[in-house]
Amino acid sequence: MALFFDSAWFDRRLAENGLSRADAARALGLGEAQVDELWKDQREVLPAYVQRLALLLGASEDEVRKRAGVQGPPMALRGQAGAGPAAAPAAESRLAVRLDDIEARLARIEAALAHLTRSGE
Repeated sequence: MALFFDSAWFDRRLAENGLSRADAARALGLGEAQVDELWKDQREVLPAYVQRLALLLGASEDEVRKRAGVQGPPMALRGQAGAGPAAAPAAESRLAVRLDDIEARLARIEAALAHLTRSGE
């Protein structure tokens, strides 16, 4: 669980990007109620959420981790050789990062399209 989720920062970053919590929910593959739980520190912030939120908000993964109150090594250290027993082989790690990047970019595109659709109504 997160120790402290800076919901004001996340809401501000969403607004700066013309997005809402509903857009964040779509990007994370969650319902709006589940995102509200994240914002209230009632749901665990998973590494995949950190990556997707970073791409959606245009922030670094480390900044998102910090603002979400997630403890652990900086994202840059995850998956590196010698980072610990759970470190993945380099090729597999690069593929996973690339896939996460594609998924997050797609989520950002979908959120932007949803925002444009709502704006045009």
